[in-house]
Amino acid sequence: MPASVSFEHVNKTFGDVHAVRDLTMEIDEGEFLVLVGPSGCGKTTALRMVAGLEDLTSGSIRIADEVVNGREPRDRDIAMVFQSYALYPHMSVFDNLAFGLRQRKTPDDEIQRRVADTAAMLGLEDLLARKPRQLSGGQRQRVALGRAIVRRPNVFLMDEPLSNLDAHLRLRTRGEIVTLQRQLQTTVIYVTHDQVEAMTMGTRIAVLNQGVLQQVDTPQHLYDHPANVFVATFIGSPAMNLFSGEVTAAGEGLAFSATGMRFPLAPGLVPVGHTGAVILGFRPEHLRLTATDDPLGVPGEVTLLEPLGSDLFVSVRVAGHEGAVVARLAPETVVRVGERIALAPDLSKAHLFAADTGARL
Repeated sequence: MPASVSFEHVNKTFGDVHAVRDLTMEIDEGEFLVLVGPSGCGKTTALRMVAGLEDLTSGSIRIADEVVNGREPRDRDIAMVFQSYALYPHMSVFDNLAFGLRQRKTPDDEIQRRVADTAAMLGLEDLLARKPRQLSGGQRQRVALGRAIVRRPNVFLMDEPLSNLDAHLRLRTRGEIVTLQRQLQTTVIYVTHDQVEAMTMGTRIAVLNQGVLQQVDTPQHLYDHPANVFVATFIGSPAMNLFSGEVTAAGEGLAFSATGMRFPLAPGLVPVGHTGAVILGFRPEHLRLTATDDPLGVPGEVTLLEPLGSDLFVSVRVAGHEGAVVARLAPETVVRVGERIALAPDLSKAHLFAADTGARL
């Protein structure tokens, strides 16, 4: 049976390093939750605390409403898939799959049935007699997944399990994992630094930075309504374009002003009474090519073209703006490196953040 997992004011320190800070989060039964963030953000530490491989400094973790602080890993009814496959090289695929069941004194006929079912699910039926050295990377990863699945635990913990696979195999295997999770209807906590992986796999995503939970929500809501500048730039590829400027009066309304640009702001975008320094954001797909004399156009010089078949990413150097502004344009768009162009934003898709805290306004 799938189990819920709860973090309740969890902290973890390593000497002077505060790896996880006051983490409070609920993961529902049967949910596929992805922990995502840059290296060193605390996501793997959080996973290891659920597994019992790291002690908590303070707080508590519950699995199926039972506090598991101090409980041995083997007593938590979880299974973990690591970045390294961690297969026993001297054992066959069958014996690797059966090892955990044998350790738990599972009857032989039950072992045979579970291994056969898992092998069929993962397409490993013809590989059961092979040793790990006789398998490809993708096959080894499926055996590692199978070793977890065959135990039928309450919770699966996956720590960057696809990082050793090539791009094509990663794409195929992440689809297989999502399909398996739906078939098994089990709870999965999945760690990755790859935001594309997070967006395509998770029913919800928890974004961490420097040990602090920034936001937890569905992939689409994270993309459309990031809680702060960090989430806005971490979720989405290419990242959101950010412009530093000021909110100023514009007749009866408000406008955003910065070097070389001035945009009217939609009613309700700016909190009542808020003026002064802000950060305005637009996703690359919310910028369009426009005439250089368009009053909403942001002028600049094309510095890079990245044709991807279905899209053309155009990087533009804008005066007074640090870094390139990136627009996602139709692939048939004709522009050249060195050309002066103008990009106009879709003002209905604007994001506004506080300049001092980075929080969404």
